[in-house]
Amino acid sequence: IGLDQAIGYVFTPDHREDVRFTGNEWAVRSSLEHLRDQKLGHYQPFLSEFYDWVVFDNLTLSPAKMQTLHQAFFGHPMEFNGANFQMGELLTRRRMELSPRRRSAPFPQTAELKQVTTSARVEDGGPATRVVLDLENTGSGVSEYVATLRVSPGVLVSGYWLRIGSDLVPGRIVEKKTAMWVYQMIRDVTQRDPGILTYNAPDTLELRVFPFQSGERRTTEIEFLAPPGVNAAVDINGRVVELAKSDAPAITMARQERSTQIVLSRESLSTLPVVQRRPYLHFIVDRAAASKLTPEVAIARMREIAAEFPEAQSARVTAANYECEEVTNGALPIDQLRTIASIPASRWLPARGSFLQDRAILKVLLDAQDAAAESGQDSLESAALSFPIVISLQSTPPLDTAGSALAYVGSSLPDVAGYYRCDSAEGAPSPIRFDGSPMKEERFPIQPVVVLRQSGHLAFCGHGETASLSFPGTTASAAVEVYDSASQKFRTVTGITRLPEQSRYARGTAVWRKNRIILENPSSALRWLPEIIDESRDSGVLVPASSYIVVENSAQWKMLQLKQQQKLKRNQSLDFMDTPEPSVWVVGLLTLALSVLWSLLRRRLPVQSSARS
Repeated sequence: IGLDQAIGYVFTPDHREDVRFTGNEWAVRSSLEHLRDQKLGHYQPFLSEFYDWVVFDNLTLSPAKMQTLHQAFFGHPMEFNGANFQMGELLTRRRMELSPRRRSAPFPQTAELKQVTTSARVEDGGPATRVVLDLENTGSGVSEYVATLRVSPGVLVSGYWLRIGSDLVPGRIVEKKTAMWVYQMIRDVTQRDPGILTYNAPDTLELRVFPFQSGERRTTEIEFLAPPGVNAAVDINGRVVELAKSDAPAITMARQERSTQIVLSRESLSTLPVVQRRPYLHFIVDRAAASKLTPEVAIARMREIAAEFPEAQSARVTAANYECEEVTNGALPIDQLRTIASIPASRWLPARGSFLQDRAILKVLLDAQDAAAESGQDSLESAALSFPIVISLQSTPPLDTAGSALAYVGSSLPDVAGYYRCDSAEGAPSPIRFDGSPMKEERFPIQPVVVLRQSGHLAFCGHGETASLSFPGTTASAAVEVYDSASQKFRTVTGITRLPEQSRYARGTAVWRKNRIILENPSSALRWLPEIIDESRDSGVLVPASSYIVVENSAQWKMLQLKQQQKLKRNQSLDFMDTPEPSVWVVGLLTLALSVLWSLLRRRLPVQSSARS
């Protein structure tokens, strides 16, 4: 129970609610050490083979995730050294004999993009562009093609194909982690013809195709759906490919299931009024076990840093390790930061565990997003007119457990493109984009935003680029409005193209909205993920939780289906094992043992009955 709580808290939390761990840290340590001993072979004979099979439903908690859990709660790596018992060595060797041989070294990536061709058609009033990639291995050995694709906002992926021999094989949509595991197993074991397409960020895809013999040429194809009237493109490893554009007004509305997606082109945004929102500083203070940031040291450092942001007149402070707690309980004027020294020590959190920086930033961004989005019922309230400049004040290396969620959530607050990282002792704040990449400039420029409203819900977008915005809980007749700061009133936006509710674009954006739910609240994945995968597959539109994959034969497709069924039933932080089933001879031994035990119990039952009579 302790381990299950810890796995959920660290890897699949509700980022809005799970700010304190309610489990028992001693139980977490004990469970992790027990699981480590199981993996090292320190166990009773015949039982360890079944531990992952029974406890995790034939999935496993990888050593890397075990280390992350231990690091999160106790601030240091777990020791994995120790001699295996003889029986442990025997079972480990037996597993290796029964497991397929996997390649340990990565394949060279000498396959290159040689030629790109496109073709276009119209679907439900919007353009669909098929992009054909002609690839060639210019190296001397077997190669894997890997590419990063960056797409314009509002563009959806609606198809994927890979040519295997003379056949153009269509990709199928399956759960992302299942697809990645199957792709890696095929690539590293059988080395036969898989291709995979997945999202790494809101506008970033990764494409992998394997194998390429020396000099071999192969083709793979991807289809993109763009909203009408938008100049859209895809960047493939630095090569920009323009997508088809239809002649239509440059604002598109796609509505389905009481939610609306609105895509605005750069040209349409340039005609709308903007708002310059007021920034406030939100400091996140490292309270890990090894942190040197006492409240007194942190307050002094925050006052120094605040002087470098004269545009901000107020500040909030959150203390964070594997938990997080807002110290200030609201914004304070900058000149009153010294007063928080008197706040009770419990609000600063005891120094323990590791600094889960990204998790604390997510909490700050989600709180700001929620406060702003719901503050437009009548007029624009103060919460909608302010935004946080997040400053991570750290003394220890942060432990990342949030994955790509920060990039998705950060896009909803477009005033700045990231956060600042600052050393606890000295030095200027360093700007870091929400996707984790550093900025060359010393400061993020503060951008004016366009404020749109529908059915009382607000959304914000930058002024200089295409934007895709989601409005939940809307009605079909609800007008789209924009805030005009000159008149301090909302006015109706005109010239909107409305796509049919059953169009693939509308259905695809509805799946994206649901996918956003599990990015912000991973604990809801068991509830939402099966539905998201089904709707992604039915619409043919790729989302971050799904993957397009092509494999070579029916046996591999069957393995995909079985592994997906297994994955969707369990905690999403668990991993597949390389050996998918327990060894047959161990299963037989356990079955025999259970049969003997049942026979003994049956023999005892009549005796006990006669004794009672």
